[in-house]
Formats: sequence, C-alpha cells, structure tokens
Amino acid sequence: MVKIWNLYLKQNQSSTLPVIIPLVIYNGHRKWTIKTNFSDLFGETEKELDIYIPDFNYLLYDLSSMSDEEIKGKVILKATLMALKYLTTPEPGKHLERIFNLFQGLGESNTPLQYLETLFRYIANATDKIEEKDIKKAIKQIGKGADIMPTLAEKWIEQGRMEGRIEGRMEGMILEAQEMVLDALIERFGLIKPDLAVKIKGIVNRELLKILHKLVLRVESIQEFEEKLKQLEL
Repeated sequence: MVKIWNLYLKQNQSSTLPVIIPLVIYNGHRKWTIKTNFSDLFGETEKELDIYIPDFNYLLYDLSSMSDEEIKGKVILKATLMALKYLTTPEPGKHLERIFNLFQGLGESNTPLQYLETLFRYIANATDKIEEKDIKKAIKQIGKGADIMPTLAEKWIEQGRMEGRIEGRMEGMILEAQEMVLDALIERFGLIKPDLAVKIKGIVNRELLKILHKLVLRVESIQEFEEKLKQLEL
C-alpha cells in the first residue's frame, strides 16, 4: 500500500492520498486463520500506543473454501480465479474443461485467444501435474476458433516443456522451502509478523532456506531468529 501511495504522489500533483481497499486472494491448502484486522497482528500493546497502530481491515477472497458458483466475475476474471484455485490441487487436469468451458460463446476477436495463450503459459510454469491429453481435451470444449486451438495448444505445450519446466520446478522447490521455514516458525512461535513472512518469501536461495529451516529448530525466540537472519544476509 505504501508503494502504491508513493507511486501516486510521484505521478500526481496532490497533497492527499487515494483510498486503497486491500484484497488478499488466497488459494493455499491450509485454512486461512489470520484475522482480517491489521491491528490484530500487533498482539497486546499498551493502551497509550493504540493511536499509533494502523487499524484497518482487508478483504479476504479465499478460493480454497469457495465453490465454483461462488466465484464471480466476467469470463476472463473467473477463468483466472478458477485456474488459481485448481492448479494447486492434486489433480488439476480434471478441472481444465470446466475452466475452458467459460470461453464458449465469446466473440470473434483475438482477445480470447490471446488470453488463452497467457493461461497456457501460466499452466505450463505453475504445475507439472497436467498432461497433454488434459489440455487437448479441454481445448475441444471451446467453440469459436476451435479449429486452430489444437495446433496452438501443441506449440504452447512444447514451449512449456522447453522454457518452463526446469524453471517451474526450481521455483516450486524454492516455494516449498519457503513454506517449510514459515511453517516451522509458526509451529514454534505462533503468529509471525507480516514483514518477516515477506522477507522469507523474498529469499530465493534454496541453500539459505535450508539453513534457516534448521535455524528455526535451534533458536529460543523469534527475536533470536531475526538477529541470525540479519547476520546471514550480510
């Protein structure tokens, strides 16, 4: 939010800030348990400090607990949200037809095809659990432009293999390592500060993440962990 405000002030001659409605879109496996009031993240504080604590709510869009019918929006938005929801499930290929069915009845413009290309690229990089037959079967559900879609699908699948598989798997391993560190911190010390979670999510060195995971088990407090983390970052 602060970055958005800073950018706004740079781009506009204004002495006031725009209102930002924070929205969290969640598609994880674990139940979302963090309270939606930002001030609750600070825990218990002295009453005199209340006026200095940011106090606002954020909207939570928990895809993991929503049915397809509850996911609202126009075709492209709904397809994006459904892809986010299902690509992290054990068998995402089973849901592709349902996602691509949303494109039936769209007009003759190139927009649907352009979006589908983006969607395919995302799928190729986001998971290795979808097979070619799943994609080709789902493609057949689309009406307009269906005659050229199998060829495009084959091209994107091949590009996904050549460009995205290795990178996608590496990203997956890094994400898993980040989650292991965060899970261990929560297990040992309870709710952690958002800035620490962001810092962990920003670490892309897998070896460092392995070290941090072991470190969580050795330190006596979250403060000690943060101090050790600072030393490792130097």
